[in-house]
Amino acid sequence: TVLGSTTVASDGTWSFTPSTGLVDGPHSITTTATDAAGNTSAASDALNFTVDTTNVVVSINKAVDNVGSKVGDLANNAATDDTTPTLVGTGTAGAIVTISVDGGAAVGSAVVDSSGNWSYTLPTQSEGSHSYTATASNAAGTQGSASFNLTIDTTAPSIPSIGLVSDDVGLVQGPLGNGASTDDTT
Repeated sequence: TVLGSTTVASDGTWSFTPSTGLVDGPHSITTTATDAAGNTSAASDALNFTVDTTNVVVSINKAVDNVGSKVGDLANNAATDDTTPTLVGTGTAGAIVTISVDGGAAVGSAVVDSSGNWSYTLPTQSEGSHSYTATASNAAGTQGSASFNLTIDTTAPSIPSIGLVSDDVGLVQGPLGNGASTDDTT
């Protein structure tokens, strides 16, 4: 199928843009040159490429905590004591998912499997709130992204203290000292 024609510039260069966009899929394009006398050259070597305009879909569905006393799935904006949680998501099969932390450089990547699933275990994270971005791209460079937030908290709370226990039942009432006895059950 002939896509069209163009004129060669005086410096020997030329360019061509088809009037109708190419459909998604593989393409093989060749060119020929025709001179003023109507002589046509043999076809050039083929230029093979694929047009892919499909949207790349990616999501981060959860993080998984597998450290400490509280383990399991974590929702967006959760807190965890796991400094290496695993992000789990879905995307366009075959897409490469690149993970970045707090808007910085990529820390790693995963490939979306044929079922549309991916996971990535983060490198050790510092204490505090973090924003994770999953950016997926296909072979044509089309991208999609999703974000997920976690707070890494490995610091135990301060030891609580008991300020006062008071007995307000029976004959002996008032504050109780350590080791005292009481008839107050509430």
